Amino acid sequence: MTMTYTKSLSTDFGGILNTSQFFNEINADPGINPTCITVFNINDDVNITFDSALSGPEQITLNALISNYTIIIDPIIQFDSSTGTYGTTTTITSSQTANRIISMPDATDTLVALTEPQTITNKTLISPILTTPQINDISLDHHYIIAVSELTANRTVTLPLLSENDMFVFEAFTQTLTNKTIISPIINQITTNGTEEVLIFADAGNAVNEFTVTNAITATNPQLSATGENINVGIDILTKGNGTVNISASNTSTSGEIRLEDNTGNQYVGITAAATTISYTLTLPNTQSSGNQILENNGSGILNWKTAYQIFYAYDNIGNIDITSGFTSITWDTEIRKDSIYKHSVDSSDITFASNGDYLVSTDISTNKTSDRIRSTTVIRILLDTGSGFLEIEGTRGFAYNRNTTSGENTCTVTRILSGIISGNIIRVEAMRLNGIGTILTIPNGCRIYIEKK
Repeated sequence: MTMTYTKSLSTDFGGILNTSQFFNEINADPGINPTCITVFNINDDVNITFDSALSGPEQITLNALISNYTIIIDPIIQFDSSTGTYGTTTTITSSQTANRIISMPDATDTLVALTEPQTITNKTLISPILTTPQINDISLDHHYIIAVSELTANRTVTLPLLSENDMFVFEAFTQTLTNKTIISPIINQITTNGTEEVLIFADAGNAVNEFTVTNAITATNPQLSATGENINVGIDILTKGNGTVNISASNTSTSGEIRLEDNTGNQYVGITAAATTISYTLTLPNTQSSGNQILENNGSGILNWKTAYQIFYAYDNIGNIDITSGFTSITWDTEIRKDSIYKHSVDSSDITFASNGDYLVSTDISTNKTSDRIRSTTVIRILLDTGSGFLEIEGTRGFAYNRNTTSGENTCTVTRILSGIISGNIIRVEAMRLNGIGTILTIPNGCRIYIEKK
């Protein structure tokens, strides 16, 4: 048990503390073991205090008493063990190498033990070193346990200067982030509502090329670019299964369009779909063109290479060919186009075919009556030499009416498809005055011939 004895220096000791008086006072109080006056004792816990501080002779006297008695005299600190277990002791030890001062707060409180679980309040810890600290949750039945990793050097974690309340971002906790700039993030996928994938990133391993997405100012387009370490980097689009790549405009009145820009980026060639009532697919040939060919649709969307139209086109610039006295060959002095399958010498009437096939031949012959007022008729024809001389081709005659010298101009057009032409065949056009009198001449720039291989 604890017994507290308060002694008055003036009343009990007459103002002077001496050995005999102190001994008498101790013996006068029942329950005190005069051989051990101490706060810590296995038999009794005794606390003797004085009503005033001791100093001078009184302190010297008290020091002498300590050689006979173990005394704790402190007018400020009192040990109360009335609620403790009888026969137990509390030992205060120290190993200081010099005088030390322990300052006690001016408050009723409990000392903080080193290992005893305690709740402390209103404490400011300056540069504390914490090992796996724990933070209670709201109901105090669970803890946030702060775990650490093994560092190779000290690291500083800097908290931001917050302008309002905020929270930490954690690895697996679902959170919405605002006003964050993320530099070089490692992202595996982007989802909506945390469950539906929007974008999945796959690692090629040791990659050196990538996409760059650039936003845009007013009236310009955002840009998706292929960038990286290589000089030439393309972009591949891979669909799944039989999937397709679809390009459309958000404006339903406008068809989707692909634009292929030139090397300056100022001009382009656009490919767009016309308004149609049925969808169809065009399939390209599986081989390269052999040259001078065009794509032809077979009616089912299958495109095949077809030899492009190979043309001979010429006219007679000088004119004034006299056809009065019989069939006369029309010469062609100006060539507009002569593809490789045709042979012709300038100002010659003969055109040689250098390729087998079918040909479309069309000719215009314009004539003028230059003398006499008697009506006349001009006839023209197309001839073919297959190796036995020139013969008139059936169905190629045409006629023009030349009235008189004041209104004698007229044009005759003859068009014919020639089938089964053999390389080396030669074609020519002839004209003559069929009847009437007077002179008939061809008109300058008025005679022309057009040949096309089908």
